[in-house]
Amino acid sequence: MTSPAPHFDDAFREKLEQLLVWRRNVRHFRTDPVPRETIEHLLDLTQMSSSVGKSQPWRWVEVRSQEAKAAVRASLLPCNAASIAVAVIPREGLGEAIRDRLDRAAAPR
Repeated sequence: MTSPAPHFDDAFREKLEQLLVWRRNVRHFRTDPVPRETIEHLLDLTQMSSSVGKSQPWRWVEVRSQEAKAAVRASLLPCNAASIAVAVIPREGLGEAIRDRLDRAAAPR
């Protein structure tokens, strides 16, 4: 039996929009560990995500050590640089503050 669709009132939609806008602006995250129960709950929720033929083609990897985090970050830098290189706006057309942020993001840590 299918449950009825939930009603998303104006207040809910406004809060969701605030969350999405806020999330786009987060650049620094907390460093304390996420509780195991929270991770397991979020992974359970991912099982409800739509995918073609319920294939769920995503994989989750838990990264704990600073060395592993640095390795993951380093592996993503070439992808980020490639994305920036093909961006619609030429890098020269970006504001100075944005160029500085891109430079800092690409700098090794």
